[in-house]
Amino acid sequence: LVTAREYAEGTLQMFAQFPAARVDRIHWFDDPTGPYGQVRKGAQAIELNMRYAAESARSMLLASRRRDVAGWDAQGKSWSVRNDVPVQGVIYHEFTHILDFSTLRESVHPRVRALLQDRAAVGADVYGDIERQISAYAGSNMNELIAEATTDVMVNGAAASQLSREIFDLLRAEYRRRGFEVRTAPVDDLAEEAERLGEAFPKAAAPRALSSQTV
Repeated sequence: LVTAREYAEGTLQMFAQFPAARVDRIHWFDDPTGPYGQVRKGAQAIELNMRYAAESARSMLLASRRRDVAGWDAQGKSWSVRNDVPVQGVIYHEFTHILDFSTLRESVHPRVRALLQDRAAVGADVYGDIERQISAYAGSNMNELIAEATTDVMVNGAAASQLSREIFDLLRAEYRRRGFEVRTAPVDDLAEEAERLGEAFPKAAAPRALSSQTV
C-alpha cells in the first residue's frame, strides 16, 4: 500500500533524526469519521486511523489533505502547514508529540514561550505570525505549535518559515541538552526499510467520510 509505505517512511525519517524518541509502538484504530492520527498525552504510542491506509481511500485522503492547505494561496494562511499534502506529514506531527510529551517531558516549552515573548516585546503580532507562518492549527496550544513547526521543517526544509525553523532549532537543542543524539540519514537509505514496513501495515476498508485533522 502506498499510504502505508509513506507512513513507514515518515516514521523512519523522524527516527533518523531523533533516534532516542520514546515511541514504543505504532498501532491502529478504525474510525470512519476520525482524524488521520493521534497521540494520547502521557502515552508513548502513535495511533493511526486504519481507514486512511486503504488503497481505495487514497484519492480521498489526498483530496482531504489538499483542502487542509488550500487557504495558503487564497488567504495567505490555512489550517495545516503549507505544502503538507504528502501523508508523511501525519507522522511528522504525531511523532513530534511523542518527542515533546514523553522524551523531553515538555522541557522545551519555556524556551519556545521565551521566543514568542521576545517577538511580542518588539511589537510582533505573535498569534497572527503563527497563523501566517506556520498554520492555524499551530495556534491551538504549545504542543500543537511545536508539532506543526516541526512538520513545516520536515515538509518544506529550507523553505520552512523562519518561526518554524527557530522553534525546530530549540527542539533539537533541548534534545541534545538532555543528552540525546541528533543525527540525519538520507531518505534513499530508508526507502527499502520503509517498503518492508509499509507492506506489513494492516489493510483496512475505505472510509465513509474523512476528517481533516491530526490531534
